[in-house]
Amino acid sequence: MITKRHKDAILFRLPEWHVGEVEFGIAYANKSDPRKRFIAEQESWVGVGLELADGREVKDPMEPISIRLHAMLAESWPHPADLTQREYSWPLWRYIRIPEDGDLDHWSDEVLALLEEMAQNLAPTLAMAVAVLNKGI
Repeated sequence: MITKRHKDAILFRLPEWHVGEVEFGIAYANKSDPRKRFIAEQESWVGVGLELADGREVKDPMEPISIRLHAMLAESWPHPADLTQREYSWPLWRYIRIPEDGDLDHWSDEVLALLEEMAQNLAPTLAMAVAVLNKGI
């Protein structure tokens, strides 16, 4: 398992989970700025994230991989609401807001449970996607 930490995100992936220079895995990201937002307004999401090997997110070459991954993930992910929006660096994702009452225990339990569910349900699809997508390059 490779863990890539960034200022506002973390990506968990296996070494073979990449297509050319595009790496993908189960990810958590957080856009927070305590100087501009209250704690309950912070944006956090969990999903399948893509990035280049150097950590950048660049639409080309990521977009075609995101489109194909989105279709593959739809077949193995039991929560269709998480697939309604796709971005070039996030083929599957879900916002997890901090509750307005500030219950960080509940919030962190929800984040960890979703990361675990994604790892269990999507790891086989991501492993299969490597072979399928690398044939298409």
